[in-house]
Amino acid sequence: MTDETTRTASAERGETTLVLDGETLGLRPSFEAIEEIELTLDRGLVDIARDAIDLKLKLGAVAQIVCALVRAFGRATGNKGAAGANPKRIGRLILESDGGMLIAQKQLSGLLSVAVTGGYDSEGNPKPTTMTTTEEAPVVG
Repeated sequence: MTDETTRTASAERGETTLVLDGETLGLRPSFEAIEEIELTLDRGLVDIARDAIDLKLKLGAVAQIVCALVRAFGRATGNKGAAGANPKRIGRLILESDGGMLIAQKQLSGLLSVAVTGGYDSEGNPKPTTMTTTEEAPVVG
């Protein structure tokens, strides 16, 4: 995962980063990554996201989730090191990092929550928001 990436993580593409033991990893919530996560953990995305929010995921699950998201980022950016990410290495990096499991699960909880609510398309790109704002108070009744 030390290869140079062709680009950095882009919020416009639904990507985020996670710093583990000083190494910045790009995370991309593509359909393939979400499918891999569900198949590997044999659980649905809603349950996984709920456990991430509640900080209830085990190290192996966190490592598998991060690994799938890193691989998706690697495939999207042409980063061969990231595309070949290994969950055991990811797990070790999580444990060796400042904040460890807490930081990893907090980062995943936000990303997975957006995926659960349909905030990303199948490529991992954020959907445009349709919400409008106004300075006027809403009318009730």
